[in-house]
Parts: sequence; structure tokens; C-alpha cells
Amino acid sequence: NDLCEILGVGSLEEVFRALHEGLDFIGMGSGGNRKDKDLGDVKKFLGRLLGLPVAAQNTLYHYFFSMLQHSIAVAVKEGKYSDQITDLFGASNNKIALEKSEEVYRDAVTGSSCSIHRIKVDRGVSWEQATTMLEEAQAREGEEARNLDETEGDEARNLEENGGDAE
Repeated sequence: NDLCEILGVGSLEEVFRALHEGLDFIGMGSGGNRKDKDLGDVKKFLGRLLGLPVAAQNTLYHYFFSMLQHSIAVAVKEGKYSDQITDLFGASNNKIALEKSEEVYRDAVTGSSCSIHRIKVDRGVSWEQATTMLEEAQAREGEEARNLDETEGDEARNLEENGGDAE
């Protein structure tokens, strides 16, 4: 219904009809003029999208954007989505280093480039956190050792009470 309001149409049937017409027009619909190799080609899809009238472009864009938002919401609810940008800068002791930077595309007309950057994030803990973790681990080990000593003492007492016979 939000999509209907955004696009100014009365029903989802109208939205889907416009989507089908637009995809068929650019050769990526279910009509006979589509090539299967084109289905996953985002660059080709976006290029062909520009060939549509602006209203049809908006319809397709809003539909796919709504689907993306829905997919993200589902993934967040299932715990399968993480916004890595905020994760990188979440803690003050994170160390971020650029490992590799590579230009993957340069537009011949505008000179604009698209690059991929590989980064390394060290999410180490602060000294205070490390010492606290060590103290907690040592306390747990001490408690486990005391419990083990008590258990062994109980077993020795049982052996003495039973005259050396194991149960």
C-alpha cells in the first residue's frame, strides 16, 4: 500500500502491470525478447532503465527499492544482516588499515571511476579490558581448582569410610 501511495496508483495490480510493461519495453521482462544472460546484469538493466519514460523509471525504481528495504528488514529480523560501516567504527580501539585499492572501472566520458578497497580491521581489546578478562579467567580457574580439590577430598573420605574399597 505504501508503494501504491508513492506511485499514485490505486492498486497493486496497476503497479505490477506497469512493472511488467516497463520490463518488457526494455527487453528484461517475461516477454519473448529477453535474453537469459541479461537477467543478472545490473549495468545493462540500469542502462536500459534510462530508456523508459521518467514515470516508468520511477515505478521500477520505487518497486525495487521497496523490495530491497523489505529484504533488509527480513534479514535484520533473522539476524543475517549487519551494517558493516557502523561496525568498522564502533569501538575506539579498532585499528583500520587499507590493504589494497584497485580501480575496477573508469567511465570514458566523464572520467569517473569505481574502485574497490580491501581493508583490515583489528578489533583488539584495550589494556583495561584485557586485564579484566585475565583476572576473571584466573578467578574461574581458581574456583575450578578449589572445586576439584573438594571433589578429590570427598572421594578420599569415601575410600577411608569404606575401608579402601572403591564404590
